[in-house]
Amino acid sequence: MKPLPIRMIAILFALIPAGLLPAGDEKPPAAAEKAPAAEGKPQAAEEKRPAAEEKPRAAEEKAAVVRPAVPVQKAAGQAKLPAKERANAMAAAEQEEAMAQQYERYMHPKMWQELEFIRQNCNLTREQRPLLKAAGMASAKEAAKNFVRGQRQESGTDQGSFIRKDLLKTLEKTLTPDQMTQYRQAAIRRAANIKKVVIQSTVARLDSLLYLSAEQRAQITESLMKNWDDAWESWQGVSRYGGVYFPMIPNSRLVPHLNEQQIAVWDRSRKINPNSLSSGRERTPAEEDWWDGKEEPAETPAGATGAAAEPAKEDANANP
Repeated sequence: MKPLPIRMIAILFALIPAGLLPAGDEKPPAAAEKAPAAEGKPQAAEEKRPAAEEKPRAAEEKAAVVRPAVPVQKAAGQAKLPAKERANAMAAAEQEEAMAQQYERYMHPKMWQELEFIRQNCNLTREQRPLLKAAGMASAKEAAKNFVRGQRQESGTDQGSFIRKDLLKTLEKTLTPDQMTQYRQAAIRRAANIKKVVIQSTVARLDSLLYLSAEQRAQITESLMKNWDDAWESWQGVSRYGGVYFPMIPNSRLVPHLNEQQIAVWDRSRKINPNSLSSGRERTPAEEDWWDGKEEPAETPAGATGAAAEPAKEDANANP
């Protein structure tokens, strides 16, 4: 091997301190870097393994979040309509309750009238009176609601009849068999009288408008008697309107018995469904005490007859 020229040796020694040429005991940078890279491979693999393990876990968590989202949305869509309907129903019920409270006091005269009828015919015990009074108050409240519903439906339901039917459920549970028999017998007589009075007064009112013949009056009376409806009891209230209005008699019960001229007059007449509201008289403290099961009143209320008067007579004889 030929010796290097002196100039070349000087250049090589100048390159070594500059780092452009490695010294004899130093390893090449590539080789030196390979060792740490090789040593770092297991660590990178270990770091990579948890990341790989986290992927299924993240997928599971995502599925857990996403999976219920679909049924929740469906349930929300299904619950939306019923909730709206419930809200509307609650609002309608609150409105009906508010209106019913305004009319409730107008139902009390009908209620007290029925309670007085029960008192006159059933000889109530002191324990029975508060129960029937409470039932009467509840019936008056329901009658007011029924009146509000009837106004919306434009139907004429007599509230006195409603209260009687509603109170009957309590009477059957509270009265003795003998008391119930007395009540039913008296109620049958009363219903017949109401029916007779209402029909007679209605036919008389029609006669004043249509100039009915005797035969027509008999035919109309028979038609109304055979097809009687308890709601027609409210026709008694027509007289409060000064004779200007007539009850809304079903055409099928009246028109077949009229001639053409009478039908034309009837069609032009003013008709209404009279309500059964009335103010009535106030109850006296003695009457309130009697219905509350307290001491007997000193005097029998005006109009009380029969069994209702017996307790008052006994008290009067006991305390002359």
